[in-house]
Amino acid sequence: MKKFILFFVISLLAFTVSNCVTNPIPWSGYGNIKGNIYTSSNSIGTKVGKTCYTQFGISYVPFFLIGDASVKTAADNGGITKVSLVEYEQETFYWGSYTRTCIVAYGE
Repeated sequence: MKKFILFFVISLLAFTVSNCVTNPIPWSGYGNIKGNIYTSSNSIGTKVGKTCYTQFGISYVPFFLIGDASVKTAADNGGITKVSLVEYEQETFYWGSYTRTCIVAYGE
């Protein structure tokens, strides 16, 4: 039984600290990254729409996903009919146990 508990604790620790997918710095307790998903040849435009979802879990294993992070919802939220740029913003706390991902759409 002691071996099983030790194995379980080590496995849980490995999942908790190895979240290089959700956090660019795997051993940090906090991460905040931004990036570009889509770019067109159109000008960026004056309208901005944003939508987010939240993930609760342990590193790679999400327990709950709440929200809508589709480009269509972001465009609708900003009143955009012609999308020219799509970016994402991701903020991670405590090795991926809480992650908030937002999609930001720009256009006219």
